[in-house]
Amino acid sequence: MSWQATAWVSKIEAGGASGKLLLYALANYADENGRCWPSDARLMSDTELSERAIRDWKRKLEEAGLIAVERRRGGGGTFQADEIRLAMATETPARPPANPAGGEGKTTGKSCCDHRQMTPPPPANGAVPPTPPYKAEPSEEPPIEPIEREAREGEREEGEIAEAAKADRPGSADFEKRVARFCSGRGFLAGVWQDWEKSSLGYIGRHFAALSPEERAEAERWRDPYLLDLGARKIAPQPPGNFLRDKAWNALDPMILKRADDLRQAKLGPADRQQPEGWAKCLGPAGMAFLFGKMLDGPADAVLAARPFLTDSQLRAAWPAVWWWRASQNQKGGAVFDRRWHGLASAMEPVPKESAMLAAWRAEFDARGWQWMPVFDGLDVVFCPKGGPAGLEAFKAAIDQGDEQAEAEE
Repeated sequence: MSWQATAWVSKIEAGGASGKLLLYALANYADENGRCWPSDARLMSDTELSERAIRDWKRKLEEAGLIAVERRRGGGGTFQADEIRLAMATETPARPPANPAGGEGKTTGKSCCDHRQMTPPPPANGAVPPTPPYKAEPSEEPPIEPIEREAREGEREEGEIAEAAKADRPGSADFEKRVARFCSGRGFLAGVWQDWEKSSLGYIGRHFAALSPEERAEAERWRDPYLLDLGARKIAPQPPGNFLRDKAWNALDPMILKRADDLRQAKLGPADRQQPEGWAKCLGPAGMAFLFGKMLDGPADAVLAARPFLTDSQLRAAWPAVWWWRASQNQKGGAVFDRRWHGLASAMEPVPKESAMLAAWRAEFDARGWQWMPVFDGLDVVFCPKGGPAGLEAFKAAIDQGDEQAEAEE
């Protein structure tokens, strides 16, 4: 990681919170010259942006002159991870193409940026521009060329398995993330696979790709029981690549499946053990879509809602749906939301804390007289409609369209 790159990003106008987030992620891998090689899968994991959003923002930032992307081809015609160079020589903040009203997912494919403004003009007298007042020291951390690239190349050697699901298609970003989760334990009960880093992720990925879709599902099903059983007996597990290569789960005792399931149920809260259809976290995309939709509907009591501070009973009277959302969040963390709100989850985007976009949202809440929930201040990201406050009109149109479709179905 280069602190020079991070400092440069802090002064740049990226044109949106997601663009800024992507620049910070790139700076995390950059050397002192602004060069880095992160794969799209790594950037997706770091930013929690979709694959399409990563591609769109890389194109926008490249068009704006903030980054330069060099596509690299390896042996046998395969592509390696792009080399990306941050335009750290650009001292004047640049503004990439503005987001369309429909959000980041809808792009015109054309740059609205005047590239002539990207580089500041030289001094009139022809003098050499002044150097910065600090001495740039080389980063102690080398530029990171991700091991996912090796996995991608190995998986192509095995050939693609023709499956509909992206996560079951070797070579796809979703497949790479699935292999990484299998090793890191993200989303698994047993946590990280001990000493998995001693193996190459490419080696592990190749053996995962060699399995059939059913065998991959079995490997994931047996992962936690296997690791938990060995952990209880103080025995180190075999490397994950060998576990996959040997299909070791075929020789395991089925009783460890039940023990792992019992442990999983014991760790879950009552609300999580049996969640009804339509349940979602209040602070997730569907829950936040509900909250924004109800606030756009307006208060039940406008006079009461105009007060700067509302007690719990006053909030219930002024904003019944907002009160219900807050009560559900405080009590259970989630609730059952109508399917239309689940359908609108794709219209939401994560807005990082302490970002200019989140500050803009807070100002919009104040301007509209909406209640800013204190819980938002403790989150790393807050899900809001795509496109910032300017995207609320498109978000409201999407709600209305969903209502019309629901009425037609009835």
